[in-house]
Amino acid sequence: MRHLASHLALFFVVAAAACPSEEAPEPVVDDKPSAAADPHAGHAMPAPGAAPQTPAATSAQSVFFVWPHDGSTVFADFDVAFGVNGIGLRKAGEDPLDKTTGHHHLIIDSPSIPAGQVVPKNDKYLHFGDASSTAHLTLASGPHEIEMQLADGAHLSYGPALAAKMKLIVKEKPAKMGVDFANLKDGDVVKSPVLVKFAVEGFTLRPAGEDVLDKTSGHHHLIVDGEASALGAVVAKDATHLHFGKAETETTLTLAAGPHTLTLQLADGGHFSYGPSMSKTIKVTVK
Repeated sequence: MRHLASHLALFFVVAAAACPSEEAPEPVVDDKPSAAADPHAGHAMPAPGAAPQTPAATSAQSVFFVWPHDGSTVFADFDVAFGVNGIGLRKAGEDPLDKTTGHHHLIIDSPSIPAGQVVPKNDKYLHFGDASSTAHLTLASGPHEIEMQLADGAHLSYGPALAAKMKLIVKEKPAKMGVDFANLKDGDVVKSPVLVKFAVEGFTLRPAGEDVLDKTSGHHHLIVDGEASALGAVVAKDATHLHFGKAETETTLTLAAGPHTLTLQLADGGHFSYGPSMSKTIKVTVK
């Protein structure tokens, strides 16, 4: 919870970008909730794709969870994103004596590993020796505590100085999860203005700002001629990143003639992206 407060203080915004030009997409949705409802209010929008930061990220060397946030409710299958500051990621075994790099481990409902001790490898102590910064977890329903632990090339723990913990509530996974365009498909030829309808499975549509820790709900964003937002990144708000913070399920776009890429992106109540796994991209041609 304390990390999330800092996330919101650093990243949420009010300002929509200037009106699009004649050749730019033109949103018709009024997505301007009040300051109390919209955590973007009063802050500058981060650069597209920028990952949320935490208090830990301000120290000389630290690790932190980019996604999800401490205290979140998630489905039984969920993605995790790790962040590091002041220390490099390096594959296990490359140079065990290099104490300026390391790789991630996840500790599931189990004791921390003191500095200098080898991190075990089993279903409670997960190794990411390929230096990856994301993972996919499957946990039983109920409360869980997850710890991220950095260790050196020989899997020797750096201890609490390079560790981070979070508590989660896990809910049963829905039968299907995903977003899609309800009335358009890849390769369609359309006329402008274009009616675009959104669909979602598994997640509840909910207005922005209601509960930023509920990672089983969210609202749509439409990215025109851009890419899906990274997991845990704040979705930009500008002429080509359109927010539907009132849980709208359709919009009308004015697009210039020619090819366009449309990406539907689901994000949580704080506009933090669910990443590519909860996005859908199609290409259309406006005649």
